[in-house]
Amino acid sequence: MLREGSLRQDLEATLPRFISEGISLQRLILVTDSMSPDDVEERGHMDHVVRRAIALGLSPLQALQSVTLNPATYSGLEQDIGGIAPGRFADIVLIDDLEQCHVREVMIAGKVVARNGVSEVKSNTIELPANMMDSLRLGLTITPETFKISSTGVTVKIRVMELLNQTITAERIVEVGAPSGVVEADLYDDLLKVAMFDRHQASAKVSFGFVKGFGAKVGAVGLTTNLDENTLMVVGSDDHDMAVAPMCCSKRAAVSQLSTEETSWKKSSFPSVEFFRYIRGRRWGTG
Repeated sequence: MLREGSLRQDLEATLPRFISEGISLQRLILVTDSMSPDDVEERGHMDHVVRRAIALGLSPLQALQSVTLNPATYSGLEQDIGGIAPGRFADIVLIDDLEQCHVREVMIAGKVVARNGVSEVKSNTIELPANMMDSLRLGLTITPETFKISSTGVTVKIRVMELLNQTITAERIVEVGAPSGVVEADLYDDLLKVAMFDRHQASAKVSFGFVKGFGAKVGAVGLTTNLDENTLMVVGSDDHDMAVAPMCCSKRAAVSQLSTEETSWKKSSFPSVEFFRYIRGRRWGTG
């Protein structure tokens, strides 16, 4: 199973080598592992994955099989979906160019639901419930003290998640100083704190960790979209800045951007996602 989506793009690093080594791809499955709406609009969804695989050397028929019959067989559903045959669901995609995987029509249950990129399904405008937009329920008041990690010694060994690339992480044991009885982040050694909050059960518990390889010289980054819990996560180097991020994430109507000589911060709002980052000094746009 190889991924090619918004979060992970694994095909270029894996597929050509599998092909050149002559590895059997009879059971290959291609997936997106999630695509953001803007990427789908710009590039497509599974049709984009098929085009990408073909461009990297996979034959059109193998590429199509890897997104239809193979995943259906793996899931034990090949008697219902994954191919065209009597008794199977008539969910069919009509393609007028195999290599470009250009979708002309889409059929569901034998009925055309899209033609030439335009939906033929009549849809009604919906309104999202108000509580869906105010779902950041925390069981504690967040202050800079929330992010203090106490230590009983002047030096301590900590477990660190090192980001080797966007897919691979490694565990590191790092010895750091804690002369004041508190383990601090080290912005210039790229060692940042990570704090996870429970937004769903309004718990007062906070889980802490350290990450290396984040690559951004920031005071704090806060977001409420992450796999798999989609809860509040704050990454940062400064406790005061880390305390600001949750407040911004909880206010969808906050100012989108503010810049001064001393501080710069930006908040991006999406229908059900919040992202916030806070940067000290005149470093807006770094990282």
